[in-house]
Amino acid sequence: MGATNSKSRIIAGWILAGLLTAVFLFSATGKFTNPQMMEHLKLGDWKIIIAIGEIVSAALFLIPKTNKWGTILLSAFMGGAIFCHKEFT
Repeated sequence: MGATNSKSRIIAGWILAGLLTAVFLFSATGKFTNPQMMEHLKLGDWKIIIAIGEIVSAALFLIPKTNKWGTILLSAFMGGAIFCHKEFT
């Protein structure tokens, strides 16, 4: 019973990690395809750097050996997104 439970937890973890990575990659592609969104937040000059940072952070999050660094970077990214949303809207 324990081995099956552990295996199902591993599978569920990979599914969750994949979904979160997909969400962050979708967000990064939005920065490339919708420049008005970043202009509204007065970050138009930084959109490529922010998108590349988000892609790298998502990749680090998906790799098991570096997922701690990816988690830290994505948490910092989300903190910045919350700050910008509160500040500029």
